[in-house]
Amino acid sequence: MANEPSPICFRVTGVERNLLDAVAYYQGESLSAFVRNAVISAAKDVLDTEGREAVLRGFEEVEARRSNKARERLKDLEEALESGPWPPR
Repeated sequence: MANEPSPICFRVTGVERNLLDAVAYYQGESLSAFVRNAVISAAKDVLDTEGREAVLRGFEEVEARRSNKARERLKDLEEALESGPWPPR
């Protein structure tokens, strides 16, 4: 997965979309290429400013919280399924 394309989806207003389309066209890029290049550039700036270690530590913390939350949700579901008729009334 490291080098395979992976879609990212986000929402913008109609005006924001028009702006992105116009600037991408002006620079001779597709919208996807323009947004990808801008986001990658911003990410590299954060790495340069904050440092690789800080970014990785932050990512680790987020992933740990996600894992804990997933375990909590799984436990809640298991308890709900064991507690009686499903679906609950």
